Amino acid sequence: MSARLLGWRPAEFWSATPGELVMALTDSGDSPFPAAPSQEAIARMMERDSDG
Repeated sequence: MSARLLGWRPAEFWSATPGELVMALTDSGDSPFPAAPSQEAIARMMERDSDG
């Protein structure tokens, strides 16, 4: 399937991680991975957690 859809040769398939295969086969607008938080969101979380 990866050879047909992605044009990968066997060596490319076997050296890819499962995550790389998932990303290659997933639509960029339909990612199974959440977006990374922005720097502002990280700063707010750190500020909230340091008020303890």
